Order: sequence, then structure tokens, then C-alpha cells
Amino acid sequence: MDLHGWRQLVEWSVKHSCLDEEQKSEAYAILDAAWRDFCAWIEGVYGFVLDDEDDDEDDDDDAEEGGKGQEEGEGEEAGGVEVVG
Repeated sequence: MDLHGWRQLVEWSVKHSCLDEEQKSEAYAILDAAWRDFCAWIEGVYGFVLDDEDDDEDDDDDAEEGGKGQEEGEGEEAGGVEVVG
């Protein structure tokens, strides 16, 4: 199961619970706050991976526009994955 599936499972658990509407509303608020904290944590810890992917997309765009991207092999280590730390 992926991350989206786990999120959906939690939402359905609240939706189909025996809680009254006020309690469900409170549960969704708690879930939303926890989800935002979790996403911020993921971005803080693994954001560099997303930054690298954005750079790769820019390189692909440059290559399509006339080859202004990186030369082959430039900036790559360990089979195209940059080793950090």
C-alpha cells in the first residue's frame, strides 16, 4: 500500500466510525493537522530529492531546446544517483 492508500484508509476509518458529526469534524481537523506536520517533516528530511528531480526536469527541457543540459556523465555518481553524506 502506498502513502495515498494509508491516508485514504484513515479518512474512511473516520467517515465510517461510530462518532457523531461533531466528533468526526474534530477527528478530521486532527488528521489534517497531523498530515500537514508529516508532509512538512518529509519535505524537511527528503526535500533535496525533490529539488534534484526538479533540476533533472530542467535538464530535460534544456536538452529539448538545443542541448544546453549537462554533458553525459557530468554530475553523476553511482549509476546516476548522487551519493550524499
